Amino acid sequence: MITGVQFSNIDWLNITFSTLLVNLKTLFWPLFVGCHVTGIIVSFFTYFVVYYIIKKYRKNKTNG
Repeated sequence: MITGVQFSNIDWLNITFSTLLVNLKTLFWPLFVGCHVTGIIVSFFTYFVVYYIIKKYRKNKTNG
C-alpha cells in the first residue's frame, strides 16, 4: 500500500461492467505511475546496453 489507496476485493463470480470500472478506477493511478517509473529506469539501462552493442558491431564491421 505505497500510495495509501485501499483496494477492494473483486467478486469475480458476480462482476458487471460498472463494478469492473469502479474496481479498476482504484488501480489506475498506481498502475500508471508504476509502469512509467519502471519504464524510465529500464530504458535508461537499455540505452547504454544497446549503445555498447551497436558500437561493438560497427567496430567489428569496419575491421572485418
